[in-house]
Amino acid sequence: MHATSIPLGARSGWDHWVSSSLRHHPAFAPLVTATAVNSLGRGISIVLLALHLAFTFDARPAAVGGVLTVAGAIGVATSILAGRLADQLPPRRLLPGCLLGEAVALAALALSPGLATATVSACVLFGSNRAASTVRSTVVGTVFTGADRVNARAVLRVTVNAGIAVGSLAAAIPLAIGSAGAFRTAFVVAAAAYVGAAVAALGLPAATQENPDSALVARRGGSPWRDRRYVTFAVLNALFMLQFAVYEVAVPLWLVDHTEVPAALVSPLLVLNTVVVVTLQVRLSRGTDDPVVAGRLMARAGWLMGIASLAWAAVAQAPLLVAVVIAVIAASVHSVAEVIGSAAGWGLGYAFADHEQMGAYQGVLNGCMSVSSMIAPAVVTVLAVEGGARGWAALAALFVLAGVLTRRLATRTAPQAA
Repeated sequence: MHATSIPLGARSGWDHWVSSSLRHHPAFAPLVTATAVNSLGRGISIVLLALHLAFTFDARPAAVGGVLTVAGAIGVATSILAGRLADQLPPRRLLPGCLLGEAVALAALALSPGLATATVSACVLFGSNRAASTVRSTVVGTVFTGADRVNARAVLRVTVNAGIAVGSLAAAIPLAIGSAGAFRTAFVVAAAAYVGAAVAALGLPAATQENPDSALVARRGGSPWRDRRYVTFAVLNALFMLQFAVYEVAVPLWLVDHTEVPAALVSPLLVLNTVVVVTLQVRLSRGTDDPVVAGRLMARAGWLMGIASLAWAAVAQAPLLVAVVIAVIAASVHSVAEVIGSAAGWGLGYAFADHEQMGAYQGVLNGCMSVSSMIAPAVVTVLAVEGGARGWAALAALFVLAGVLTRRLATRTAPQAA
C-alpha cells in the first residue's frame, strides 16, 4: 500500500508513535513486518509447546520441565554466541537464518515420533529464538541512531505483544479440538509464520557505519565480559526482569491458591498487562536514549515494582471485593513498572555498549536475561508463592535494589564522559 492511500487518521496516529526519521528508515518496515509475522508463530508455540510434550508424548510434568530447562540452557549459550557472530557477519543475514532455524524446529516438533526427537527440536527452537533476540537487538543498535534505537525497540515490543496475543488466540483452536493431529497442524502453521518472517527480514538494509552518539561508550577492543560496568548493568537488568515470571507464574498461582480472588480474574489481569504495554510502551520510552534519564527511570520502575509486589501480598489478607480492587491496582502498577523498566534497560543496553562490538555486548545482555528467564519460575515460586508475605517483601526489596543500583551506575559514569 502506498503512503498516499493511508487514511489521514491512521497516518497521524502512526506519526504520534514513531519519529519521522525512524518511520522513513529503510530498515524499519522489514524489521517490524518480520517481527509481527514471527510473533504470530511465537504465540502459537508458547501456548502449545508444554502441552504438546505432555499430551502427544505422554510426558510427565517433571519430564516436560526438564526438557524446557535444558532448552533454556541452550538458549543462554546461543544468546552469547549469536552476539559474537553478529559482529563478524551481517546481522541482516543472521536474523533470517535464526528465524528459519525456529521454523525448522517447529516443523520437526510437528513430525517428531517421540519425546527424544521432540526434545532436540525444543532445544533448537529455544536456541534459535534466543539467538534471534540478540541479533535483532544488534540490528537495532547498528542501523538506527540516537533516540530512534529505543523508539524502534518500543515499537517492536508492542508488535511482539500484539502478535503473540493473536497467536495465542489462534492456539485456542487446537486446544479445543484436543487431538495430537491438531497440535501438529498448529506447529506447521507456526513454522510457516517463521518462514514468512525470514523472508521479510531479507529486506533489511546493510548496517550504517556511524560514530557512536553516546558519551558513555566503553573502551574499545576488550571482551564485554571484562567491562565491569556493562556486566554489572546486565546482571541488575536480569534481576529486574524476574518481574516477567512474577506476573506470568507467581501471580496466577498466588491468586488461585492463597486469596479469595476468583480464578476467572487471572485471564483479565493478563489482558490488562498486554493493553498497558501496547498503549504505553512507545510513549513511556521517550528520552531513555539518555543514560542519566534511563537510570532515573529504572529506579522509578524498581520502586513501582516493589509497591506492586507488596500489593500482591496484601490481596491475600483482604475480603473478596477489596481483594479484587487491590489485584487490579497491583496489576496496573506492575505493568507500568514493566514498561518503564524495559525502556530504561534498552537505553542503557545501547548507551553502555562498545559500538564497535555491538553484537558481543548485546549477547552479554541477552545471555543474562536468558539465565533470568530460565531460573525465574523457580525463584518466584519459592519466594512469593511458598514464602508468602515475607517472600513478596523480599521480591519488593530486590526490585528496589536493582533499580536504585542501576541509577547509581548511570549517574556515577556520566561525569566521567563530561
